[in-house]
Amino acid sequence: MDFVNQFLASTELNLRNPGGRGREVLAASFARPENRLTPSNSRSNGSASRSFSGSGSTPRSATPRRSIGSSGRSSEAEPLSIVALVEGRGYARGEVGMVALFQTSPKMIICQIPDSPMYNRTITQLNVFSPSEIIVPVTVTDGLENNHLTETIRRSFPNVPLNAIPRKFFSDQLGLQYVKKLAMPKCASVHHIISQKYYALAAVSALWRYVEYSQNSYYAPKSLHISFQGAEMSTFIDSQAAIRMELVTSQLGPKGPSLFNILNCCKTLPGERMLRASLLQPTRLVGLIQQRHEAVQELLGKAELFIELRGAISNFGDVGKVLTGCIQIPKSDTSRAVEQRINLVIGIKQALTLLHPLKESIKEAMSPLFRVIYNDLLDTRFEKLLEVLSEIISDDAKITKGSAAMKLQRCFAIKSGVNQVLDISRKAYCEIVEDMSAYVAELANEHNLNLKLTSSAVRGFHIQLIINGKGNKDIELPAEFTQVQRGKNVISFTTDTLMLLDRRSCENLAEINKMSSKILETLLSEIRNDISCLYNLSEAVSLIDLITSFAHIASSRDRYLCPSFEDKVAILQGRHPILEAIGVAMTANDTFLSASASGMIITGPNMGGKTTYLLQVGTLQVMAQIGCFVPAEFAVFKPVDQILIRMGSTNTVEENASTFENEMMESSFILQNATSDSLVLIDELCRSTSREEGAPIAFAILEKLRKTGAFMIVATHEKLLTRLADIYPDINNYHMESEEIRAKDGTLHLRHSHRLVPGVVALTEYGLRLASSLNLPPSVRSEAWMVAGKLANCEKPTSDVSMNCKLNRLKMAFGDRLLLLARQRKSNQITEDAALDQFCRMKQELVAAVNLQATQQK
Repeated sequence: MDFVNQFLASTELNLRNPGGRGREVLAASFARPENRLTPSNSRSNGSASRSFSGSGSTPRSATPRRSIGSSGRSSEAEPLSIVALVEGRGYARGEVGMVALFQTSPKMIICQIPDSPMYNRTITQLNVFSPSEIIVPVTVTDGLENNHLTETIRRSFPNVPLNAIPRKFFSDQLGLQYVKKLAMPKCASVHHIISQKYYALAAVSALWRYVEYSQNSYYAPKSLHISFQGAEMSTFIDSQAAIRMELVTSQLGPKGPSLFNILNCCKTLPGERMLRASLLQPTRLVGLIQQRHEAVQELLGKAELFIELRGAISNFGDVGKVLTGCIQIPKSDTSRAVEQRINLVIGIKQALTLLHPLKESIKEAMSPLFRVIYNDLLDTRFEKLLEVLSEIISDDAKITKGSAAMKLQRCFAIKSGVNQVLDISRKAYCEIVEDMSAYVAELANEHNLNLKLTSSAVRGFHIQLIINGKGNKDIELPAEFTQVQRGKNVISFTTDTLMLLDRRSCENLAEINKMSSKILETLLSEIRNDISCLYNLSEAVSLIDLITSFAHIASSRDRYLCPSFEDKVAILQGRHPILEAIGVAMTANDTFLSASASGMIITGPNMGGKTTYLLQVGTLQVMAQIGCFVPAEFAVFKPVDQILIRMGSTNTVEENASTFENEMMESSFILQNATSDSLVLIDELCRSTSREEGAPIAFAILEKLRKTGAFMIVATHEKLLTRLADIYPDINNYHMESEEIRAKDGTLHLRHSHRLVPGVVALTEYGLRLASSLNLPPSVRSEAWMVAGKLANCEKPTSDVSMNCKLNRLKMAFGDRLLLLARQRKSNQITEDAALDQFCRMKQELVAAVNLQATQQK
């Protein structure tokens, strides 16, 4: 607490005992580790306590406990925003306008989503926004309109309150006025983009009417970063697909591993938020992805730069959240608002002080992304803000842990000499603390006890008796000691005299905070036009944190490489990143998808690794598109517009929907939305009904899906689906390799290699063998084998594979593999001799197929 001593020494006011023990006790009382609680500068929207007249509101549920990721913080979503949405009526039903106001940074994102009756895209966007509350028109909660959307939201977000407000507040004209009023100068053109997005603008209007009323505050003009988010720049991953791939949360429970956990080496909360948003909504912009890859590559080659950047950003707080508080102006100065204003200004100055080391660290970086960040940090407004703040704010004022410690920081945040009345009040406060210290010393001498004065956020100033591990039940305290709390090694209590002094100190401190707040309010009004530059600083810190986290992953994990992007997917020796990170023995597998080989039908025994392979391809695709390196020997990806997954079997009791009905609805959504730029992963299609009906339906679905041109990987036990490869040369059969081994007791068991190989699985009755190994009763096993034998005799023999189709497939695959071979040779992934040998084998296969076709035609 050097700045306390500097203040007391610098003031020329001749007050009683200026050099006494007051300042020492003051510093010691607020700095005790046992008194540190949650910082008091966290923002509360307070919306639960107020509601619009005539509106309904769902009560707020308790927030579930969140799991801890690799950084020691939560891997599940923290509430980030307030969201308002409204759906069109009549012919416009399915058109959903949505807006999110973020509580962690001064930005607002506007969307208008054309959605299906299942509202997959709306739920996915809400999942990305991670709302603390959702505002909807009261007409949908009162049953005056179709409430299927609100029911879907309630099921998907059971712990998020759904607050209903009158429909009249959803005004597109008023929403456009809000956008024009609040947008930063660099976002001023956004109103031209959204001027025809009526439902999005209506949601904007409702959001701001709600915020101004519920939070009793308004935002400064020209202070928000407002953007319209279209679907064309990002990859759509619906919420169920994100759960299946374990992008953010694990299917094993809150403490299980997820992709977020294994990639989260971020040093700041904004960096973690950017990582989460990137995983749920990867970018499709190849230029941006390549910039991230180049930045990661530079850090891997420059260890000093990596260390300097990690150190520079580790001291930054939540700059975006600080900035958000500064542009939000409360309508009344409550004690909380006063304390928050002081905290925010201290936070701004602290961030600006850390800016110079960050600029010096990134100055020598050469990658385009780092050069853009460096140029943003050269903004002269940063120096101007720091200069103005340094004239008012003490050099040693900073954000500290513990609300009691922050109380002291706020008290002496303003420099000595700025306001004489403030200096007198702070001097008086020190004297009160000194009087309390002298009083406790007298009590200690009087009763011969080891007493000390301490302070906490809950109890204020009080007395502690240290008992050095001895039992405290037998210690009798004087009657004047009240409010006694006994701990293991400490007894806490107070007295009437101390409570009186503590009350005086609180009153004095409240006056100090009010005077400090008035000074800072004037200061903020002067610098508010320039404060928007802190948004660039917040984004820069988040992005640097994300890139350095990716670099840390690439350097600390084995065989991670930088992927590239073309019009195909080619992965050599790819591995599942989550399973590898938790120590599961992995079998690396290849993947190849292109216009001439757009489909993979995978068969194989249960537990052979089919589902894991599907999820591995999807997870690697996400990693590549967020700018991270991937675990593989060679990797080329096609940036996709959607990752569509049909996996798992569940029924929905609430909707009276069977498992098969859910399968068909999900399949219908995939068929309606899949494009030639989509990646579709399907596991066990139509297994929830009879084989006689399910197999033909699955066959027809895959035929229709093939016509879209989407890359698809399908895992199945149904041999009928493998016949697609006989008809279409762009579909190929693969299977997970397994072999039969005989145990000592003579029974046959399967040993899985988890290796993907071409062709249809040759093994039969593998399900029976697995069931037999699970200790079923002998009578059940023998009966199952007997029935299976009878059914096998009734099977009709299948026709031979079409040689024409096989020949066409080989010709197209030959061209694709030849291009891939050339690329590998160019990037030194393969030697010249190995490339020549592989080319000769490919040529021999093609010639042999041609000769076989000619022989059969004769």
